[in-house]
Amino acid sequence: MSSRPSFRPARLAVAILGLTIVVSCSGDTTSPTPQPTPVPTTVPPESPSSTALLWPLAGRDGRDWVINNYVDLDATSGTLDYTGGSGSEAKTYNGHNGIDIDVPNFRWMDGNVSNVLAAANGVVTGTRDTEPDRNTSCTGSANFVQVRHPDGLTALYGHLKKGSVAVSIGQQVSVGAILGVVGSSGCSTAPHLHFELRDAANRVVDPFRNGLWAAPPIYNTAITLMDLVIAAGDMTLQQIKDPAPNVQSIPRGTVLGVGVSMAGGGAGDVIKMVITAPTG
Repeated sequence: MSSRPSFRPARLAVAILGLTIVVSCSGDTTSPTPQPTPVPTTVPPESPSSTALLWPLAGRDGRDWVINNYVDLDATSGTLDYTGGSGSEAKTYNGHNGIDIDVPNFRWMDGNVSNVLAAANGVVTGTRDTEPDRNTSCTGSANFVQVRHPDGLTALYGHLKKGSVAVSIGQQVSVGAILGVVGSSGCSTAPHLHFELRDAANRVVDPFRNGLWAAPPIYNTAITLMDLVIAAGDMTLQQIKDPAPNVQSIPRGTVLGVGVSMAGGGAGDVIKMVITAPTG
């Protein structure tokens, strides 16, 4: 391992809701109207590159992952994301050097479905793979892979699942190669990928501001259901973050616990749930 990156805790972007239900309910559902993507501020890139980056997670925005935090572009105590959002409107926190991409819960980690992909060709310059991966608070060190691209930029993929790192130092990797699996190792409160890009002088590079993504995700993800948790008994936050397999049946008259992980949306959005009896 050639370096020891440090990570700061991410704000939780995936909305997690729990209900305890003893009667059935019904209602209409409506499709939300996606918010427009803001126009990025006109700021010249600090580190130009001809490399078009592949998105580093498999799956779909809003369903398998959602962006939590962007790079903080404000060098002072304030916050600024690449769209010009500042203060409470910025989707970042003070001093954040990368992009945090959340997955719904630990089911995605356990099922090895949240594969971390190489954003560009390069050589592996650092790894760590032995740290605990089920953290729900800031503790210990993160598992990671570090890849240097031919243009001199280096990508860091952090908070990986223990034992999932699929590459070794000195190995040449191609764009799209599987590097590991999303986890929650190190300073992390839930499973997510911290993707960080730096130039040859070790300066942070924001791939959104610099227009480096081949197909950048939209800024405002529409409100979307990511995962549904069904349990016998009261629903708890911990059950939604780290769920057991959903129950398939429950005795009449007992408590049904329902939890959902959702992406996108904002204050004032309404979530409606329909529970249908076996008779329809």
